[in-house]
Amino acid sequence: MREQFQSGAVKVLAFVCDRDSRVESVSAERGISPLLGQDRLLLESLTVASSSGFPPLLDRWNDLVETGSGFQTEVLVQLRESEKPQSMEMHALPLRGDCDVPLFLVTLCAGLRVVNSGPDEVARCRAVLNTAVDSIITIDSQCVISSVNPATTRMFGYPESELLGRNVSMLMPEPWASQHDEYIRRYLQTGKASIIGVGRQIIALRRDGSTFLVHLAISEFTVRQTRYFTGIIRDLTDLEQVQKQLLQSERLAAIGQMVTGLAHESRNALQRAQACLDMLALDLQDQPEQLDLARRARTALRDLHRLYEEVRSYAAPIHLEFRECDLNAVW
Repeated sequence: MREQFQSGAVKVLAFVCDRDSRVESVSAERGISPLLGQDRLLLESLTVASSSGFPPLLDRWNDLVETGSGFQTEVLVQLRESEKPQSMEMHALPLRGDCDVPLFLVTLCAGLRVVNSGPDEVARCRAVLNTAVDSIITIDSQCVISSVNPATTRMFGYPESELLGRNVSMLMPEPWASQHDEYIRRYLQTGKASIIGVGRQIIALRRDGSTFLVHLAISEFTVRQTRYFTGIIRDLTDLEQVQKQLLQSERLAAIGQMVTGLAHESRNALQRAQACLDMLALDLQDQPEQLDLARRARTALRDLHRLYEEVRSYAAPIHLEFRECDLNAVW
């Protein structure tokens, strides 16, 4: 379910840092710990709230400096010396400007409070899931299925009870089934996504053992410091059949063009052969047997020419001619 937040008591701190995370400037806030003050290394004062499955904060910062790829994570921050560290959401991204020295903007957001969704909101969210045409599957960081919508049971042939608590690799054929957990583990360790946020076509496996082409789009979210992944799966079986038919039509069109050219060039060759036979017939007037052979050859050339014309007209675009006709005669 989508989480909503009340923004009235939200506290946001903004820092401009250099490539070493040294604070160049900070938004004014009374009582902030000196550890967060200017000319301090900001990363020394931050701790990832949940280190399980997340790359170290320093590695993510180095990746930001080298590639310019922003990131967000949950960190523990001691805002005031008299208080315990509190959880804050950290966003870091490059700061574009005319300065020759690369700078980075870091924001820390605290005070978010979940607003309880009413029964209408719950009903709407549930209706969206239940009526969705595409399969929607949620898994945890261990690749265990947490939830499925009715479209998933229809698409894969499993009842919901046989899907929940099982590894999502059961919906994939080999070799992808054996490799899937390693993909997730590598992403959790490095933070470098190869498929998350980027849709792609893959092969899925039904309960009856049949495979089919699907489009898979994966997104990630976190609830109470626990990471989940949502996959939206669209069956491409019908689309695959249409693509095959279009490919076949294109091949037939190419063959038609080739046949049209062949018929045209062959007609010229047949006309030359016809002319040679006509000249030969003039020299065979006193040889009836050879003259009969020449006549048969001319007949064969005319038949071949007619066949080429029929093929050419069949391959050519269809042009309809409207004229009056006798329906009784047609019937």
